[in-house]
Amino acid sequence: MGASRTAISSVTIMICTYQRPEMLARCLSSAATMNRVDGVDLCFAVVDNNPESQYDAYIKDMLAVLPFPTSYRHVEKRGYSSARNGAIELALETPSDVFAFMDDDQLFTPEWLSGLVKSYHELQCDGILGPITGDPKARRHGEVLSSAGMGNFSFKRDFVSAEGLGLRFDPAYDLLGYEDRAFSEAAFSKGRVARYSRYAVVVDGDREAGSLEDLRNKAAVAAVAARNKVVALRKQGKFLQLTGALLAGCHCGLKSMGLGIRSEICRLSDQRDKYERLRIERWKEGNKMLGSFVGLTQDFVPRQDVRRGR
Repeated sequence: MGASRTAISSVTIMICTYQRPEMLARCLSSAATMNRVDGVDLCFAVVDNNPESQYDAYIKDMLAVLPFPTSYRHVEKRGYSSARNGAIELALETPSDVFAFMDDDQLFTPEWLSGLVKSYHELQCDGILGPITGDPKARRHGEVLSSAGMGNFSFKRDFVSAEGLGLRFDPAYDLLGYEDRAFSEAAFSKGRVARYSRYAVVVDGDREAGSLEDLRNKAAVAAVAARNKVVALRKQGKFLQLTGALLAGCHCGLKSMGLGIRSEICRLSDQRDKYERLRIERWKEGNKMLGSFVGLTQDFVPRQDVRRGR
């Protein structure tokens, strides 16, 4: 049985940040330009996962630009799950009925909040995954999700409240990634329903900036995540899922071959920028395949060691 379908009265946006002050500044600056929605309050909860608190260094001034209530917490323990759990605890201190995770390298569009409210009203569900500009994945509006990443993902308070499911992110995923999939799949397995909506749009800050360096870093992170997934499944003895992950790795290899052909066509036709971007995409898919098979014999690589800070 899912959460109640009552109207939204308040939203808390949760942002976890680690060694990316410039990206966080852009994210929060974009949030300050969001259009308000009558009858809907908005709060921000920022978790600082740096080894030492950066509140006085720069986060305090960034929060000051927001025309909304804000809260802050320093979570010293390094890792995705620990930071996200800290954000949940902050959000639970607010009266909000919807909590939304946003990555610190994403930018809000002015209509994000109104799009989110419209999504819940129209789709009548427990969670919403919104579009990220530049994301190549094609989804149907209203599509029911089997799992979800946390970038531009929101859910009813019921997911994490003591009166509801009381979910938290598993600390075992702290340095690995895939904590978001495990969290969402746990909620969906207990009857909660999340859908994709085209309304609540955010912008991929790296793609917007056009930085090839940042795109290369995202590609490296994706390759490490594919490796870590296989390592985790192998160590857990989940051999059926492991087979599926290896088949997915093979599919990445096929995609890499196709991207190689497309990139060569762009090179020959002197489409230099498109050629460089396709080369990065080809490298990513090829290394996701290699990483998957390396994961059969080698150990985890902490994803934050690869992830670029800026």
